[in-house]
Amino acid sequence: MPQVRVQPGRSAFVGRERELAELVSIVDGPPSARFRFVQIVGEPGIGKSRLLAELADAARDKGQEVLLGRASEFETCRPFGVFADALDDHFAALGPAWYERLGAVTVARCAAVFPAFGAVSQDNLGAERHVLHRAVRAALEAVVGRAGLVVVLDDLHWADVASLELLDHLVRRPGRGRLTFVVAHRPRQLSVAGHTMLARAMSDGHGHRLELGPLSQEATALLLGAEAGKARVAGLHRASQGNPFYLQALATVTDPVLWQQTPAELSEELPAHVRAALLSEVDRLSPLARLVVRGAAVAGEPVDAELVAVTSVLPVTQVRAALDEALAADVFRGGTGARAVEFRHPLLRHLVYDASPLSWRDGAHRRLAEVLHRRGAAPEARARHLELTARPGDTAAVEVLVEAARRVRFRAPATAARWLAAALGLVPAVSTEDRVELQVELADALTAAGRTEEGVEVLRRLIRGRRPGNSPAQTRAVVLWSTIERWLSQFRAVAPVLRAELATVDESDPVTAATLHHELAYVEHALGNQEVAEAHATAVARTPPVPEVRGLQASACGLLSYNRFQQRDIPAAAEWIDRSIADFDALTDEELAQHLLAIEHSHWAGLFQGRYPDTVRQARRILALAGGSGHHLVVLRSQLRAATALYMLGELVEAEQFAEEAIEVATLVGQPFELALSLLLTSEIAGDRGDLDRSVRLAEEVVELARKHELRSMGPAVFQLAEARRISGRPVDLAADFAELSYEHPSRRVWELPSFQLEQLVAHATALGDFHYAEQALKHCQGLAHELLRGSTGHALLSEALFLLARKESDRAAELARAAMTSFAADGLPFNVGKAHFTLGAALAEAGQRAQALAELDRAIVLFTECGAGRWVEQTVKLQRKQGRRVPKAAPRVSPGELTVRETEIAELISQGFPNKAIAERLVLSERTVTTHVSNILAKTGLTSRTALAAHVLRAANGE
Repeated sequence: MPQVRVQPGRSAFVGRERELAELVSIVDGPPSARFRFVQIVGEPGIGKSRLLAELADAARDKGQEVLLGRASEFETCRPFGVFADALDDHFAALGPAWYERLGAVTVARCAAVFPAFGAVSQDNLGAERHVLHRAVRAALEAVVGRAGLVVVLDDLHWADVASLELLDHLVRRPGRGRLTFVVAHRPRQLSVAGHTMLARAMSDGHGHRLELGPLSQEATALLLGAEAGKARVAGLHRASQGNPFYLQALATVTDPVLWQQTPAELSEELPAHVRAALLSEVDRLSPLARLVVRGAAVAGEPVDAELVAVTSVLPVTQVRAALDEALAADVFRGGTGARAVEFRHPLLRHLVYDASPLSWRDGAHRRLAEVLHRRGAAPEARARHLELTARPGDTAAVEVLVEAARRVRFRAPATAARWLAAALGLVPAVSTEDRVELQVELADALTAAGRTEEGVEVLRRLIRGRRPGNSPAQTRAVVLWSTIERWLSQFRAVAPVLRAELATVDESDPVTAATLHHELAYVEHALGNQEVAEAHATAVARTPPVPEVRGLQASACGLLSYNRFQQRDIPAAAEWIDRSIADFDALTDEELAQHLLAIEHSHWAGLFQGRYPDTVRQARRILALAGGSGHHLVVLRSQLRAATALYMLGELVEAEQFAEEAIEVATLVGQPFELALSLLLTSEIAGDRGDLDRSVRLAEEVVELARKHELRSMGPAVFQLAEARRISGRPVDLAADFAELSYEHPSRRVWELPSFQLEQLVAHATALGDFHYAEQALKHCQGLAHELLRGSTGHALLSEALFLLARKESDRAAELARAAMTSFAADGLPFNVGKAHFTLGAALAEAGQRAQALAELDRAIVLFTECGAGRWVEQTVKLQRKQGRRVPKAAPRVSPGELTVRETEIAELISQGFPNKAIAERLVLSERTVTTHVSNILAKTGLTSRTALAAHVLRAANGE
């Protein structure tokens, strides 16, 4: 039977005992369930906030820390607003020692999200979002106690996009500690981004969803009290449809006619009879208190008497007296102890704001903006009020809105886009150049926010309305539009516009001509017009090398190399890539920064030709310049190229780090193709490092994503799923489950596989006993081999060695494995050298040459350990054991339990091959702190080197 619970300053709690018990059981679940995510959904006023308050009390009673925040309808443009509301006061109460332990880098980054961490430095205004997300995760990990931390986020439907992105990151990568997120929202008002984030949160098994329905008539009777007669209870229950907020509002009405003639169903967001009941509460206040309540609705929450004095144009003393009156009438709540004064319910604030005269509201917002300006408030604080009240031609408002947008564009590009759009609406149509610049900036912000189609549409409108003749701003707009259209594979309408623009260029302006030639080269290449593309690229390459053009020339040479590579003219491709790399290396940082978008495309040619060290070096340099530039796609693709090249070079740990960052950025900016490539690479790395379940899970995700978006080049993803299943011990039937990998299949997916995957395919097919298929893959791999393509010859040799070893031709297999080893070593590919040692060891073991086999396997273990390839280490150890080898156990001075939690974590990362710098980045610590921890670990264990520590941790993981 329902019971009534009453607490001071809160509505009665009734009819939700079952829901509360369910929530408490989730939040107070077994310690092994480290992360939990709960969403409570329901219509406005159904009791979500009241249930959250009870849950917070129950969690505190069980010793858990609870932090509550609420998004506001009137502050949807405040970046990370709901997180700041929940966490900032808690962070502000922590002492200097906590901030010192967290590290200066993390503190500086968190300042872009939480005011408690101090002023935002200019450097961190431009920090990439995924970097800020990792810093916040580290700060949360640092405050989670043993009993756990519960973060409650109410009214999530009003949360800004930056908050939703941060929550998405924290749910997908919750980190260490017993952390629970509980969110409440109205599903009909939740944005598409919010629904997408919640769907991901629910898909991984951590999520719970609780939907609140109407109260029963029995609960309604308890809420109204014993003095309410049956007829009144029935009438109010019918009128409120069991909504407790509506019920309490209607119960204050003395005239029952208002609620006796209500419809059978409530379809409005705030039904008329409930609206009338709520307004009658405010109308019963004195005129002065009504004015103050209106002023508070504009000024925001928590209620600040001094700001309300500004909006209502009253002395502060009168405002405070009126606030007391509104508190006594239950329009406001709070004001006791540390509790801030707030409206009783967000719906009440919404109603009061909406009912206020428009002209009065505009004046109140203007007065607030002026006061905030005099107080030295940041442009972001003033922008919210100016976007609501500024009039066309208000250049001062335009300046504030644009400055505010630029300050948040990297942290919260969706908010930046909103303010830029508002500024654009204030700029007169005659200010052509100003409008063009703002439109380009708006398109860039929309693209960064993952709203690429909207960004492109802004540019399309700009291009359609452009005037004849060139201007620098117009040319930049055309080239940016073309670049984004190419990224979206929507480039057919671009070429005519570029040609028309090029036709108007004066011969005395080679820079503009080269810029348009360069863009046309890539567009024609995408259209399949390779001869035309080469003509445009050659025109760029032959332009006099002035500083404004040199970056474009490096890119054009890269395109020429790629075209020759596709035509299998490998010598010509190598010549062009040599020039491209040389031209790139000769660029100054200023020249490179000027052409980041253009140059980004050219480096794939080097990657495809095995120029891995050059690719890594170029990617690092681009990332150093692109970080904080707003060029999110440049950052994304550079991370992806760096990860791929590092993987091929055997730097698995760093490759994984870049790939995971690429996943974060691709998710943020909504790029499914790059997301698929990042997931694919991470799956491959996870398989080599020994995380087999994750490898399978990621491969399944990438295949699903590729099919959903009909992405090109799906072959590598399909094969990786088959390979991940095989190495994890799951059953695989290539013919039945992966028919599209057949050489006879019309999709020709198998022809998309690179050399290293074809080598894996040979091993895969022979393991399944399909030698015909293995021979087809072997011939395919041999056909791709060329002495100028790094690694391709080695993969062909090793593929044949694996094929012959499976056929018990061990002598010839050993000979080919040695040749592969030599080839890979000459190309600087240590991971593949290790695989060749492994194959040679297996061949020698098959031939009965035990001592030589063990020696080769020892060499393989050294290389695999250095590369961080845990699965290959395990495979090699198993093969050694088959040969009778007993691996000695280490005897450290302390047991693992005597290391601290942080020391254990660092030791595990060292065993995975992470250098100190990478560990510091991953754990969001200073490199110096990591160095100190490593010294302490070595001293405690009695080990003398990182290599010895890594070997010990790996042996312990293997149960040795």
